[in-house]
Amino acid sequence: MGEVISKYEIELPTEPFKVKWCHFSDVHLGYKQYNLYERFRDFGRAFKTVMELCLAEKPDFILISGDLFETYRPPPDAIRQAVEVLDLARKASMPVYCIAGNHDLSYAKEHRRQGGILGLLDRLGYITLLKDSPLYHYRDGIPIAQITGLWFQGSSTMPKLKEVMTQHAPHYEKPLSIPKILVLHAFLDKMFPNSPDVKLGDLRVLPFDYVALGHHHGYFYDNEKLQVFNPGSTEHRSSNEWDTKDWLRGHDFDDEEENIEYSTRNYMVAEVTVDPTRPHPQHLLEKKITPKKFNVRKKTRHIVRLGKVTRNEALTKMKEAIQKLDEPKACVAIKFIGELKDGVPLFNIAELTENTQALHFSIDTTYLQPSELPIFVHQNTQPREVYERAIKIRYQVEGDLLSLHVNLVESLLDTLIEKNDDEEIITLIESYLEKAKDQPLFVVMEQDGDSSNDDISKKSKTPKTRKKSSKKAALTLDQFNS
Repeated sequence: MGEVISKYEIELPTEPFKVKWCHFSDVHLGYKQYNLYERFRDFGRAFKTVMELCLAEKPDFILISGDLFETYRPPPDAIRQAVEVLDLARKASMPVYCIAGNHDLSYAKEHRRQGGILGLLDRLGYITLLKDSPLYHYRDGIPIAQITGLWFQGSSTMPKLKEVMTQHAPHYEKPLSIPKILVLHAFLDKMFPNSPDVKLGDLRVLPFDYVALGHHHGYFYDNEKLQVFNPGSTEHRSSNEWDTKDWLRGHDFDDEEENIEYSTRNYMVAEVTVDPTRPHPQHLLEKKITPKKFNVRKKTRHIVRLGKVTRNEALTKMKEAIQKLDEPKACVAIKFIGELKDGVPLFNIAELTENTQALHFSIDTTYLQPSELPIFVHQNTQPREVYERAIKIRYQVEGDLLSLHVNLVESLLDTLIEKNDDEEIITLIESYLEKAKDQPLFVVMEQDGDSSNDDISKKSKTPKTRKKSSKKAALTLDQFNS
């Protein structure tokens, strides 16, 4: 196993030798995706698969660059998965070096000091938890690799790394003619340009022969320098990461490819030949980095173009498409593109997919645009935003009046859901009507030429003549509605 050396007294090999290691990341044990226990098991199965493949490579050691677990307090079944798989490595006398990712960490100082569940696995001998200091891997009593691990630091990754290298300066200042490995859990600028934790150029100038990255669930291979590598997650934690390109672009699809399958994930196998008699960086006679794939549960994504249709026509075509694209035991994502002639789409996804054999269906209707009311709605848009856009566009209402109207609806809904207090609801409505009676909202609605809004306009005029009740306590919600 590895060992932290406090003093700079290292006996190096004297003859050329080879070192081999495997690297994977972001296992996320314990993640119950789509609230399905079968997906929970998928993450455990992926971990076992990649571990068995790594052991078959017969490396000197294995690296896991963060997020072994989905949460720092994983459920018992996730801990059992971890122990059963890591025990395969322990029985094979295979060292597993691991750092803590953001999902593995607690904000509690005492929890971090002890290392949480990873600290427990370390103390039980299942892993070696890397703790912000250089560690040496030995073969026959001689160090053959230096490994530096840094647990998740976010945007402080590079300052913290410099602090570690300064604190342990003797191990970095004097060039060592053995492979030097850095293990980080951080976003790389080439993969996550909007909010990078580290830059590729900054990593390349560091005195490390291999930088094992984690955190980003996509795949990165440093073709030019053969120095920085990110294998991605061992299972797809989100449909956004079904391939690297889509993950970089957000939740959008590649509109040029209408049917795509994602069924594999990656791990890295690195093998170097070292001549310890040659100075750094000429000590590496040969460096071979090989990305390898393994199979996980099948995922497919599709684009279905409906054209300009009514809502009923859209429903019929959507059902037909779902039946056609259904795949037993797969995870399927479909994006429907089209234009609706009769309003905002309100589809019951559960009803559309109730007879499918797929493990999970993800349906994206955000690209079904209503032709009369062009409001673009993302899946994660809040109801307030949708309502605000609808009022603003449909009735050209802005400013204080718009806020007043939207605030009423939002407050009323909150009250109904949280309190269900008749008297408070009535007071709220009467207060709103008192404030709104002199506002031009209803005049604006009357000026709209759309005859379909006649009923709305008539109802909207009523509040002008409504008087505030002086007997709120005697009035019930049922009476108010009547």
